[in-house]
Amino acid sequence: MPTPASASTADPNQSMGRSLAAARRHRGLSQAQLAARLKVGHSYIARAETGRSNLTVAQLARFAAALPADLTIAFDVAATEHVR
Repeated sequence: MPTPASASTADPNQSMGRSLAAARRHRGLSQAQLAARLKVGHSYIARAETGRSNLTVAQLARFAAALPADLTIAFDVAATEHVR
């Protein structure tokens, strides 16, 4: 029996966190600088970037505005065509 795609993929919070950290570094910002832009504590950024926070779409939109970056959320069904 095939393994569901969700069981074989990385934790979505960790994946999102890695993306957030990469975007922040791309903009040349420290965690402290991004935290100041968002008016949150440094630990909030650290939790988000390590996947220890379950961010809402609204929170992700705030991150995108603070970086600035486009926020794109997509379902890639082509990548899971083998799963039925």
